[in-house]
Amino acid sequence: MSTVYGLADMSDRREIVDFLNMVFSMSSRPLDFKLMMPKVYADDAPWFERTKHFVERADGRIAAVVALLPLDARVLDSRLKFGFIGSVSAHPYERGRGAMKKLMGMAHDHAVQNEFDALTLGGQRQRYEYFGYKKAGSLRVYRINQANVKHGLKDVSADGIIIHKVDKGDTGLLDKIHELHCRQNVAVERPRGALYEILSTWQYDIFAFTRGDSFFGYALINDKNDSCSELVVTDAANLKPVIKAIMNNCGNLEVTLRSYQRLEKACLDEFAEGWRIEQELQVNLLNGKLEEAYAALHGGNGDVIGGEIPAALDFPAADMF
Repeated sequence: MSTVYGLADMSDRREIVDFLNMVFSMSSRPLDFKLMMPKVYADDAPWFERTKHFVERADGRIAAVVALLPLDARVLDSRLKFGFIGSVSAHPYERGRGAMKKLMGMAHDHAVQNEFDALTLGGQRQRYEYFGYKKAGSLRVYRINQANVKHGLKDVSADGIIIHKVDKGDTGLLDKIHELHCRQNVAVERPRGALYEILSTWQYDIFAFTRGDSFFGYALINDKNDSCSELVVTDAANLKPVIKAIMNNCGNLEVTLRSYQRLEKACLDEFAEGWRIEQELQVNLLNGKLEEAYAALHGGNGDVIGGEIPAALDFPAADMF
């Protein structure tokens, strides 16, 4: 068998999408990467070309893939260069030959040569510890039910708040969402031209909130209306009315907040049923810049797990790969 390792190009896009659909569908349930990850794999995906797909070919056919999406991020005034690792896959009939070790090594070497500050991914902990990754992140996931709203928000008015389901053609609302994202203390690169596809990652719907002429913020909510992966408001004072408006269409809702959303966490602490901390990320630090940036952001405070600064690192699901 002839085995070749290298970088894929635009001509390999369809074969890569078909390969990923096959491998991941065989391991769990039917999946469509064009819908799950439109920012990289839709027919008009804005980021397939910028994503580095390291592939193994066995007798001319793709047998394994590791992808690296390079993105810039800002933490306060610090600029960081991240590599988001994803689409890690091997053909079920071709496993056990060391392809993942080779491809993960190629991705790491590319990041070092191009002066990335860190690599990050999600996945089974011990699997990626072999490649130098450590658990990180400290998301707070709040549980909100109708009793919380009825009693905890009884004096809060959601009158006049309009919830807009945002489509790709809603340019005015997408402009406002983009502006709000860019004002956050932590902001991963989200070019306006790719914003809709980025926010649609993992098949979440995009909702914007207005009252009169005022834009209140936006949320990403799944199709079951029971999980909100990103909630950003223009002012923390708007959070309770927005939550009350959302809950008019939900039974129970889990709302995920990042470690740096301090005012929002304080607000939900007042009425939510409860919360838990989750670690979803694994990080490979390539220098000390990320630790310095997050130390400045949190000042020693926040939901830090295990005493490590990287525990404070977290990104919205829309930015992950």
